[in-house]
Amino acid sequence: MGSKSKIILILGILAGLLLLVGIGGFAAYQFFMNTPKNNYLLAEKDEIDYFMEVFEERFESELEWYEQTQTNAVEMGYTVTADVNDPSLNEMGLGQMINQSEVILQTQLDNENEYSSVDMSGNIAGVSFEDIFAYLDEDTAGITFPFIEEYIILNEADAATFINTMEPEAMEEDTEVDYSDFFTGSLSEENIEYIQDEYTSFIRQELPDDAFSSESEDITVGDDEISAEKLTMELSETQIQEFLSSLYTKIADDEELAEMIRMEFTMNAADMEGEKFISDFNEALREEAEEVHNREFPDGLTSTIWSDGDHIVKRELNGSFVDSGETVPIEIAGEKVVSDEGEQFNYTISSEGESVDMEAAFNETEDGFSDHVEFSEQNSSSIFALSMDKTSVDTEQTNFQLDFPTGFEGETVSLFWDMEGTYEEDQVSQTHTLYADDGTTVTRDNFALNIDVEGSTLNEVERPETENTVDLGSMEESELEQYFNEFGEQFTEWMGTNVPGMNQGF
Repeated sequence: MGSKSKIILILGILAGLLLLVGIGGFAAYQFFMNTPKNNYLLAEKDEIDYFMEVFEERFESELEWYEQTQTNAVEMGYTVTADVNDPSLNEMGLGQMINQSEVILQTQLDNENEYSSVDMSGNIAGVSFEDIFAYLDEDTAGITFPFIEEYIILNEADAATFINTMEPEAMEEDTEVDYSDFFTGSLSEENIEYIQDEYTSFIRQELPDDAFSSESEDITVGDDEISAEKLTMELSETQIQEFLSSLYTKIADDEELAEMIRMEFTMNAADMEGEKFISDFNEALREEAEEVHNREFPDGLTSTIWSDGDHIVKRELNGSFVDSGETVPIEIAGEKVVSDEGEQFNYTISSEGESVDMEAAFNETEDGFSDHVEFSEQNSSSIFALSMDKTSVDTEQTNFQLDFPTGFEGETVSLFWDMEGTYEEDQVSQTHTLYADDGTTVTRDNFALNIDVEGSTLNEVERPETENTVDLGSMEESELEQYFNEFGEQFTEWMGTNVPGMNQGF
């Protein structure tokens, strides 16, 4: 998929995310006069706050440790093993080889001083290895292997040229690679505050006051009779076009937001085309800001919510758009039942005679939480479900289960992730077990992946001694070819010494 196609696909998603984040910052306007628009937006803000609270309650310890890793130097150790008991593998001797194998990763990270490293060792199928070490700082990326004495390095200033040498025209010649991006999260607290401040005022200004109305209404939700505030936002086709056009233009002109997107794209994209992506992205936004006036929304958009205290207990949304000459309706309807144990949701999303049901429950138990989300198509046996049970006594035990349909009617595969952990202010210990179950041949007894984690804060990281280096960025293409030929010969010699039977061939 080309970058242009990626851009068109995410335009609507980005608009929705910015609206959610912008509404999340709406608290600044709580002291404004009691108007239908303010009440509508504040009700949506309360709903966003509720989901954030649900997430933070369930992962309080994990989030606190994550904050430790962002504000302190930390060391993390990962030991990866597997438990296999499969007759077909055992007959070939592979089961025992897998069970006796392990991979150990020892990492260090210091975001403030821009340094990260990973030291890999282990034993795989009888082959022991160690001293595979890689690091990254604000200027240099380096790596060494057990069969060489030097560090292979690539300086930040030479990265674009080197990549184009290895793969011609992979990057624009004037692209600037910034290793510091690795140590700076694009969605930092400061960035979120910026989006909230910038887009809160935008939403209030661009959504017309007369599109909103309110009234009191008695409704039934679950088994409860509720006296709710009914809040409605009704946008005409022209108002939708004008709002989206203004939003796309604002995003295209927002240099700070563009930098956040560039950083996120560059850190996650293998082709390293962050700068070009942003250029294409902004161009597509400006084109869409003009083109959206020609797009049809024949029924406009009507969104009605029923608010009771801090909860939206009922919701209805109706709208349509024209695609390839055909009018596509969209309907969302659902309710939330609030009780002392938690909240239960039932929603249906419908379009063109097809619909998807969503059922969810977020419940507190005596010693933790029990949550469940399930999606299913009406008149179909296909079900996608995610559940989580968490208990906190001496240790925190978390169990995830993901169920999804296979290509065979009525058959379901379940993926499990069991985690046990203890968290203290400056250290963490976790055990993870991942496995699958199809109800017949695949079970936890057949195969399970284990990951043991130990982490602690550090006073400072340990940087390697790197006097002996090979600088890839300073080498001509012929020198690179010669070096990697020698590298391959050293690797082959090392394999022959360390891998049983390698020097005799297979």
